[in-house]
This record gives sequence, C-alpha cells and structure tokens, in this order.
Amino acid sequence: MKSRFSYLSAVALLLGLCTTHPSVRLTTAHQRSEPHKETFTGEVTRNPEIDYDSMDQLYRHIIYDESRKMNYFLDDDGKAEKYDEKRVEIEGTLERKDTAIRVDSIKALD
Repeated sequence: MKSRFSYLSAVALLLGLCTTHPSVRLTTAHQRSEPHKETFTGEVTRNPEIDYDSMDQLYRHIIYDESRKMNYFLDDDGKAEKYDEKRVEIEGTLERKDTAIRVDSIKALD
C-alpha cells in the first residue's frame, strides 16, 4: 500500500510540474505568428557593402527608413533597382531577424 501511495504522489508531483514549470510544459512553446505587412518610408540606395560585378549577391539595395532610423535590406533587386536614390514607400514583411524586407510593393513618393 505504501508503494502505491509513493507512486501516486510522484505522478501528482510530475503533473503539477508540467502545468507550472515553463521548461516542462506540454503545450507548444514556440508558436509562430503570421507575418504581417508593414510600411517603410525612405530612400532606396545601393548597398555599399557588396560587389556589383557579382550577379549572385543578394540584397543589392537598401532602404533607410526615416521613422525607424534604420537601414533594411531589400530582397527584390528587380523592383528596387528602378527606384535607386529615390524616396519611396515600401509595403512588405520583415524577415531575416528583422534586417531584411520581403518586398510586396514599392511606390515613388516624389
């Protein structure tokens, strides 16, 4: 009878830990939220850190977002190239640890 009581005590303790201790939770800890579109406003320029003779390089253009005071890489060079050195509004999703924008649309402001 004593061993059955010890077993039930151990199970109750384990169940209590599973519901209160974050490292033992039974639910999924890393639920990914859907990325949401954001608007970025600033000037598109060429990325000064790459070699433009190499065709295999990503992130040939960047935008300096005026409101966030940050540079972001642009993932679509084809869309960004025609707006080089122009003030634009970009709609897209932040990716790559919040340093790159997956561009959905670009429109010139000036």
